[in-house]
Amino acid sequence: MLIVQDLVKRFSGKGRARDKAALDGVSLELTQGDFFGLVGQSGAGKSTLARCVMGIQRPTSGRVLFLGREISSLPAKERPGVWQRMQMVWQDPHVYLNPHWRVGRLVAEPIRNFLNLEKKAVQARVEDMLDRVGLPPSTALAFPHQLSGGQCQRVAIARALAPGPELLICDEPVAALDLPWQHQIMELLKDLREREGLTILLITHDLGLTWHYCNCLAVMKQGRIVSRGEPTSLLRNKKEPYVRELVESTPRLAWRE
Repeated sequence: MLIVQDLVKRFSGKGRARDKAALDGVSLELTQGDFFGLVGQSGAGKSTLARCVMGIQRPTSGRVLFLGREISSLPAKERPGVWQRMQMVWQDPHVYLNPHWRVGRLVAEPIRNFLNLEKKAVQARVEDMLDRVGLPPSTALAFPHQLSGGQCQRVAIARALAPGPELLICDEPVAALDLPWQHQIMELLKDLREREGLTILLITHDLGLTWHYCNCLAVMKQGRIVSRGEPTSLLRNKKEPYVRELVESTPRLAWRE
């Protein structure tokens, strides 16, 4: 479904920061149905990779292919067709959900943008999306500030699901939530993957999340992927010092050694 080949992204700067490589030859593949974890500390290049995959940023070199089509070379008029099938959930929903819009309008916006539906059909799809993420229909009348962080993230997921994507990119989707809500949101993503056949790319600094939910895992450090594979075998890889360091700094994983 998704192929990233030798991706490089450099940012120009001054002095020592000149031509800093946020991505330095990153390659990975996602097949349909994967729950793929991309883990690394802050500054590893994970979010830059997500933006390049989405086509928000243009890579310096390398290729991103989604369903066989190269993202960066697509004409502008064809990009909405890709974005309908590939959506993103960001870290803090309070930052990117318009605070002046009710939830119903927030979820309806991508439906109107991508799907040619009449008003009643749009409303029905909004209610269906809210139901899929475990929110009652009355949530449509609320403003984001009237909801908890976890509820807002459910709204954000409903909004991302609304156009009917096949790939969902989740950039630190639970980092801004407390532990109970983290568990609920991750269980929701797991259920959506199994129930609706979604492919999910989970970007996180939490190694424990990837071990528990992902079937594939890649570890990033300073713009490069230093290790990849099936989570259990990868986390037992004692040859890669950085992976070992991450495991030892995650108490819920260290005992499994």
